[in-house]
Amino acid sequence: MKNFIKTIGLTFHSGDFYKKIKDEKSEDGIIFLLKVSLFLSVCLGIIGIIILLIFSPVIKKKVSNFVEVNFPNGLVITIKDGKMTTNTNEPFLIKISGASENNSNENIFALLPNETVNMAVLSKYKTQIAMTSDGFISEKKDGGEIRILKYDKLSLVVDKEIALKKISKVFPFFLIFFAICLIPFIMVIVVFTIIFHLIWLFFVALLIWGFLRLKKIDLSYKHSYKIGMYAIVPLIVIEVIATPLHLTGKFFTIAIILGVVLVSTRNWKKEEPQNLIEAKNN
Repeated sequence: MKNFIKTIGLTFHSGDFYKKIKDEKSEDGIIFLLKVSLFLSVCLGIIGIIILLIFSPVIKKKVSNFVEVNFPNGLVITIKDGKMTTNTNEPFLIKISGASENNSNENIFALLPNETVNMAVLSKYKTQIAMTSDGFISEKKDGGEIRILKYDKLSLVVDKEIALKKISKVFPFFLIFFAICLIPFIMVIVVFTIIFHLIWLFFVALLIWGFLRLKKIDLSYKHSYKIGMYAIVPLIVIEVIATPLHLTGKFFTIAIILGVVLVSTRNWKKEEPQNLIEAKNN
């Protein structure tokens, strides 16, 4: 593990490391990237779980406060035989906090015992989510996707007191579910990010090749691609830090990879790659 972590560090700056990898198989680079994705996923997952555990009392309190403030006293919601009814039989809306003028939806949730599942209810009540007499309906923020969920065999009776008790009962299971699923979820994201970068690298490798040619370093496109494969490691690490700052995109990817190549090849000389090839052949 110590050597593996050291190797990750070398991908950020070591010219000697990048000289050696040009003679390795491409499969070695893929395997290394998979190991890195697993390592990063475990590290980020552990950090995420620790943060969640630290702030879980605050999160639970905020959820409970939200229900306490927004769930009307005396309101009873009953779901039975595929139908939802309330004791008041009146619509109930929860407004979006700090909604902007550009947002067409004023409400985040609408309880509509007198409406049926229909796309029109979302625009009629200017809401993102609606709980109608026969099911849930929701839309994404851009309105590009509508989701409908019927009650089917669901049987439920909820008032404010029951809702608060359910939160206290379910919250520990949420923490367990989150802890179990977080690392695999991060792993999937990291792997797909690496795959995207490997595809984009077919173009970026041309830039690496051209950049090294300007330095009078004679490497093939294939070798340039291998260099780019390992440069993806510092790119992913930097993206983890930069994504919350909204510093992402193709130009960001190119800048980081070329930056790593610039740092790593700063001491390479014109004749070094050729000498290395001749030494291997002899």
